[in-house]
Amino acid sequence: MNHIRPMLNSTLLLLSTITGWFTKKKLKRMSYKHQHKRILIDCTGVQNTINVNGIQRVVQNMAKELAKIAPEEKLDIFPVEFYNDFIIAKTLSECDGSYPASHRILTIPGKVLKYLKFYSHIYHNVVKTGHNDILLCLSQFPYNKHHAVKYFKYHSKGTLIYMVHDLIPIRYPQFCPNHADKNFSEWIDASFMYTDAYICVSRTTQKDFLSYMQERGISPSDYFIDTIRLGSDITLSSDTHLPVRPLLQNIFAQHPSVYLIVSTIEPRKNHQFLLDTFEKLWENDINTVLLIVGRIGWKINSLVKQIKHHQEFGSKLFMINDANDKEVLYCYQHAKAFLFPSFTEGFGLPIVESLMHGLPVLASDTSIHREVGGTDITYFNLNDVNSLVIQIKAIEQKKATLNVPTTLYKKHIITWYESAHNLLGRIHILNQKIS
Repeated sequence: MNHIRPMLNSTLLLLSTITGWFTKKKLKRMSYKHQHKRILIDCTGVQNTINVNGIQRVVQNMAKELAKIAPEEKLDIFPVEFYNDFIIAKTLSECDGSYPASHRILTIPGKVLKYLKFYSHIYHNVVKTGHNDILLCLSQFPYNKHHAVKYFKYHSKGTLIYMVHDLIPIRYPQFCPNHADKNFSEWIDASFMYTDAYICVSRTTQKDFLSYMQERGISPSDYFIDTIRLGSDITLSSDTHLPVRPLLQNIFAQHPSVYLIVSTIEPRKNHQFLLDTFEKLWENDINTVLLIVGRIGWKINSLVKQIKHHQEFGSKLFMINDANDKEVLYCYQHAKAFLFPSFTEGFGLPIVESLMHGLPVLASDTSIHREVGGTDITYFNLNDVNSLVIQIKAIEQKKATLNVPTTLYKKHIITWYESAHNLLGRIHILNQKIS
């Protein structure tokens, strides 16, 4: 296969050049000759995406905030994506969901023209990299990134930084799509050969990552490894103009006790636990509402079917699978409490987003939730569904009060702008070590 790849790339360049002639598009490849040090932010898989998951939200927010900081730090920030061995320049608008992809049905000539334009776009936006460039890979799964990343490291001799969100595909393969554990472990093991630094999103994740390195016989001292805390504010760059749908407004207007969960609907998030909990509450005539917000993930068809066919669906049980950021923010601002029964997390972004907006949180008692939430959230036992039933019942019967985030805790919650500053601080330390 190694001898085929250069042939494919050469063919791609030929197609791109020919298309460029027909479209009269001037060649404007990004040259390595530049005034400031460059940070290339990998946004592969994030562009043209509105309904994002937690990791995609990290990429979008970091790219946007790093771009704001760049002038004062005398840096050039470029969002990029990978295609085979190429690193392709993107724009911020293509990475934050404000530049949606077209879904038109094309004729055969239309498809040919579309692909020719695609090849032309790639060739005319190839980034020429050099040894002073930093490639910052913020997303978890590389998929087709391996070749481009390796090419960048071995040919350009630049600095490569990976963000480690979690090792869940390796530690908990039962919660992930098929073959995710194999693909993920192959990527991490390969990354040890050419990565300069790993930035973890929590101390829990860093501890697990260091443990994995030891299991694989890798010396952590050969790399720069550190932790940063993620931001928690929700910005509405692409969703400000979108209205909050009437269904959501009516849910909160008609029901005083709406309990919320925001996350991808997948086995690890443990939505079944919440459904079992609220069935017990409804059986005891506790007037509560469960609102599930999040896109449908994997290995979850039976639960989604159960929810949609539930006798309380549409009255006390609601599910929104395509909420935009403005609607998520609306939910955080109007819900009675946020529930998070996840089995495991790398960070737990919805917890800090909830606390940032003053929303009380009840979460499963896990080490990562203890790290992120401290004493300002309430915990329940995942081994006993009655643990959460008792807590909510007591709250609804005025026998207990919700644990409202304290002013002291809010001082420890940081914005994405602050998180991006912290990340740049780690990058500066790495540069000093390398130089």
